[in-house]
Amino acid sequence: MKRLVLIMLLLVVIATAQAQINPRITVLTPASAEDDIVSLSVRLEGVDPRQLGALGPLNFSVDEPFTDLTVTADPRLPMTLGVIINLSVNSEVQLIQRTLHAYFDSYFRDGDDVQFTVLTGVAPQTSTASTAAEINALIDGLTVAHGYFLVEDPLVAAAEALAESAANPARVTQALFVTSFINDDSETRAADAFRSAGVPLNIVQAHSFRESFTELLRRMASAANGIFVNNVTGALVTGESPQAIGALKVLYDALDASRTVFDISYRSTALDLTPEPQLTLSAQVGINEIVSVPFSYERQFDAPVVEFANPSIAAARRPRRDDDGSVSFDVTSADVVVYVRFPDAVPRTLSALQLEVTDAARGVVLQSRLEVDPQPLSDGSYVLPWELADYDTPGSSSSVRVTVTATDELGLTGSADQLATVAVAALPPLPTATPLPPTATFTPVPPTATPAPTAVPTAVPVVSVGAADAVLGQSANELVRTFAILVVALAGIAVALLLRLRRVRRQLAYDQARIESLLDMPTPLPEDGSSPKMAAGDASSSEVEKLGAVVGRLIVKRGLPPQEVKIDKSQFTIGRKAGDGIDYTIEEPFISPRHCVLQYRGGRFLLRDLGSKNGTFVNGERLTPERDVVVPNGSEVEITRNIVFELWDPDTVVNVDYQMEDVATERMNTRITTTVDTVSYPSALGIRAAADDDAEIGEDYSPV
Repeated sequence: MKRLVLIMLLLVVIATAQAQINPRITVLTPASAEDDIVSLSVRLEGVDPRQLGALGPLNFSVDEPFTDLTVTADPRLPMTLGVIINLSVNSEVQLIQRTLHAYFDSYFRDGDDVQFTVLTGVAPQTSTASTAAEINALIDGLTVAHGYFLVEDPLVAAAEALAESAANPARVTQALFVTSFINDDSETRAADAFRSAGVPLNIVQAHSFRESFTELLRRMASAANGIFVNNVTGALVTGESPQAIGALKVLYDALDASRTVFDISYRSTALDLTPEPQLTLSAQVGINEIVSVPFSYERQFDAPVVEFANPSIAAARRPRRDDDGSVSFDVTSADVVVYVRFPDAVPRTLSALQLEVTDAARGVVLQSRLEVDPQPLSDGSYVLPWELADYDTPGSSSSVRVTVTATDELGLTGSADQLATVAVAALPPLPTATPLPPTATFTPVPPTATPAPTAVPTAVPVVSVGAADAVLGQSANELVRTFAILVVALAGIAVALLLRLRRVRRQLAYDQARIESLLDMPTPLPEDGSSPKMAAGDASSSEVEKLGAVVGRLIVKRGLPPQEVKIDKSQFTIGRKAGDGIDYTIEEPFISPRHCVLQYRGGRFLLRDLGSKNGTFVNGERLTPERDVVVPNGSEVEITRNIVFELWDPDTVVNVDYQMEDVATERMNTRITTTVDTVSYPSALGIRAAADDDAEIGEDYSPV
């Protein structure tokens, strides 16, 4: 008979081992996204609560590209606890009371529900408590029964009562069986009811001499996915105010850990345009055990940001008189260039770009143009033509507001606006001819009385007034054409003279720099003992770095606020991003991170383009990337076509008030002033003779 009972118990143990509660993960808070940060809260069930505290970011993953995943464990769920107390005769009630106080005095929380099943008196007594006072009163009033109880039926009833609460993922459901012994081996079958209800059954044996029942109770707790603790002689409870220690504390900590909610957040780096992705969250809860749960969230995409390529928009029209007397203009439209970027870094196309021009004073829309499916240029910019046909009053200037609105393929829109001006030049006056006095009409003189035998009077032709006017008009036209040819010839001679003066000055500067580099004479110290001033071209590259001397200046001509950039390094790098060896930063999207570098060697400047996107120009000519080009003093250096500097040495006095005036005239006047005292004017007003064509051209020569 005993052998049959042992076989049955073995079968029960095997069956329960094969029917353990499977781990599962439940989403408690639906996933949400804000600024690409996805957040959701989940709960793990069917996992040993002693393992929950060890789970971290490495245990969780999602099936979309992500970064910065964080996991926060917070034991905040309320608990429904079923407590079954066996007070059969000979139970050690004081140990049982101290075991219960050790839990409820330290781990009970407001919001918890406790369902008591007490085996005492004649029949089991059930009650509920939701406050600490009610629970302490019940525990302190426990008394031992006068008979033995079979615990199987009361345990099954308690499991059925807890099943409804176990189906609620927002609450934790646990069972705690406190006893000194059980009366029959068959009572371990009650574990099946807890396993079916999905409620772990935790057992504490509080006794002094009932070791024969310890193994049965241990198997019973294991079969119901619970934890067993053997509190022999109450050694696991200490102090006047009972406190759990050792294995009992581990059990109570595990009960508290079962409240854990995992708050998960990560940054999505997905670059697709799926508005509501269907994803899976996976958690590794064992060496070879992974649980998953599906979830989704609504993605938030940022609206496009529109940026104008130029800090200001200024359109200009110049009228002219045609041969038939009508007035026409040099341009009919102006280009408005913008860049469009997406802050969320998700690439997508634009479905439309709208250009709207509004009167700045009245707020009236003057023009609206819609470009459907616009295509960007190679540098990523978009060009919108602004029609100027309505601005046809010579000598006028109009102030308007230009607004550009971008709509992407998701329907999101973004816009930018800025003030703009349209200037129409004055109409040139009509050419006028100075009227000439009318030609007199000649009348033949009658012959005198003195006879002339062979003289025959000659008739003088009479010229009419209309014929005289035609002759005068033709003469006036010839005079105007002759005058125009003379003016053009003088202008050409003046330009040739200025170019010749510029070349002679550069050649003199180059020769002077070479002569000074050959001289190795010590510079006398001033009387006060200070260091002598170092002129441009006097120091080598290492001396420039050591002394911090200013060897040149970049004076802003257009594209940036008026300023003078001092060059105090032999290697002076210009780019968009600060740091990484950049000496002067221009934070504009059309500037490359490392755009170009100015090098000071042998008393002269060399400029190298570092493979920039939009190019570097010297006197209007684009440089070949990664090739050094000599830049003469006073040259124009363009960083793309938007920003223009003039390169000067440290000592030349330059008038910088010309930025909003006629730049070419002011700059030419400045250069003539600085060179007129030392330059000898060549013959033929600066036009080189044939013999000069074979002369050697210096390295600082520029064709412009």
